Amino acid sequence: MLPSRRIATYVGTLLLAISPAPFARAESADRSVAARVNGEPIYTSEVKLGCLQELAIIEKLPEDERPALTRKVLDKQLRGIIDAEVMRQDAARRLKSQPEEWKAWQKRADEATALVLNVMKLRAAGPGGALSDEQFTALLAKLDVDVKDLKRLGRRQNIATEYLRRRLTTRLGKDLSEVPAEELEKECQVLVKALKQRAAIEVLEPKP
Repeated sequence: MLPSRRIATYVGTLLLAISPAPFARAESADRSVAARVNGEPIYTSEVKLGCLQELAIIEKLPEDERPALTRKVLDKQLRGIIDAEVMRQDAARRLKSQPEEWKAWQKRADEATALVLNVMKLRAAGPGGALSDEQFTALLAKLDVDVKDLKRLGRRQNIATEYLRRRLTTRLGKDLSEVPAEELEKECQVLVKALKQRAAIEVLEPKP
């Protein structure tokens, strides 16, 4: 899957997961570190938040099938977050001499995340309902989901999306909608692979 599609899918999955019916406990109180990218931690709780639906489905399967499937899902999610983190860090590095522009990137990312959180609030409240920020945060806390993790994830993914779009547009010299899917796939892989090769990545593995 393209990094950009994976990022978009991540947000969509997260949005669907935060709804009254299919909620699984995310164990966000777990602050163990799943990986570090240039010293920056990626928490196990963040990894689990990105695949709540898959983990909830796995919980319904026979017990002997769960460990391998859980590991596969968590590993895939962690790889996607590492991809996004190396892009976020490279964006920050490139904009180090332009602090106001970097602030603008972060502001746009946070605003996009806020829109997703607002939809989550509406879904959690149900038809005709409404939740205050405090009520929403309290509801998430009861489910072991930390709203700070959601915001952290959202900022990272949205910055990575903007970074990817800008870098590939400049690199290819054309609108990405004009680029054949196979070529775009290849360019995405080359870009992310190069970033990861230059990064110090330590994978500690998220706990099932």
